[in-house]
Amino acid sequence: MNLIYVDDYGNTGKRLDDIKQPIFMLFAMSIPAEEWIALESEFLKITLEICQKAGIAHIDFKLHAWEFFSIHKFRNITLDERADFALRIAKLALKHNADFTAVYVEKKTLQNIYIHLRAIMLNIIDEISAELGTEISDVLRSISTSTLDLFKDPYIVSLISMLHECEKNLSEVQKMGIIIIDRQSEYSKYHNFKTLVTHRERGRFKHLIEQPLEGNGSIHILLQMSDLLGYLAGADLLSIKGKKNYPDRHTRTIELIRENTRLIDATATIEPAAKSSMLMMAELSLRHLKLPYELAQLSAAVDTDDNGIQAGFVELVETHTNAYVQANSEAFYIRSRLNDHKLAQRFIKNEG
Repeated sequence: MNLIYVDDYGNTGKRLDDIKQPIFMLFAMSIPAEEWIALESEFLKITLEICQKAGIAHIDFKLHAWEFFSIHKFRNITLDERADFALRIAKLALKHNADFTAVYVEKKTLQNIYIHLRAIMLNIIDEISAELGTEISDVLRSISTSTLDLFKDPYIVSLISMLHECEKNLSEVQKMGIIIIDRQSEYSKYHNFKTLVTHRERGRFKHLIEQPLEGNGSIHILLQMSDLLGYLAGADLLSIKGKKNYPDRHTRTIELIRENTRLIDATATIEPAAKSSMLMMAELSLRHLKLPYELAQLSAAVDTDDNGIQAGFVELVETHTNAYVQANSEAFYIRSRLNDHKLAQRFIKNEG
């Protein structure tokens, strides 16, 4: 079994126009469970050295990368010494057979995707409204708009992509794994997907154990390690994208991290995993709208490879038309008309 520690880099929420943080990234450090205790113990010895050199108490110490590398923090430790500590931590992780995955979003790209998809979706809803009337189109508009709004959130897009990448990586080595993700209060509600249960029933996401576990770096110690290595991986990505250069003192550490990291563009991986990705986004949008729904009514979204996404949206819409239609015959009519529109396929394929 693997333990997968996930932390974020560059989080400014839905501010896609933030020129100071143009990239958002989730960084995962995956380690074999049998290496866990030894790695944690050796990492704590390094943090003890840091505290002793800085003249601070170790008992409640939590290593935050942005503080550690700040010029104004840890004044008793030179910047070069901090870089040496970071290199030791990276080598320690690799010594214990860690591997890294970095899933990122370029915020400007995400903004452009959102604008394009929104225009397509509104055009389709207008077509449906003209044929079926405003009652069904209003329901569909609420669900679709709320789902689309999630595309404005780099965290959500990266999180869904990270789940797919972790599942893929685990399946390649035929291991089970559990994700421990750094708790962010504003994103806590997004860390559990009921739809993962349905996927497991259909034989998908069968290597990830349960839902992602919300962690705290003070308790789940290796989250601190993921935070530091992810910070340097983020600095490297900014440099690659021509946004900002990192100090030369970090070159050796960053090169080491880069050599052992799978770098994934989340905006490119959402489409190959479109079926489950859109279902998860639909689930989150329903939570946002505070609409009641049953998991069984989402199951159609994973029934077939060809029509899964379409069926999922049809089921979602049909579920929430119950308050508007009085007879099953009318519901079946709505379902058939939505199938004719092939709504979800057009949405994913960006066809106008």
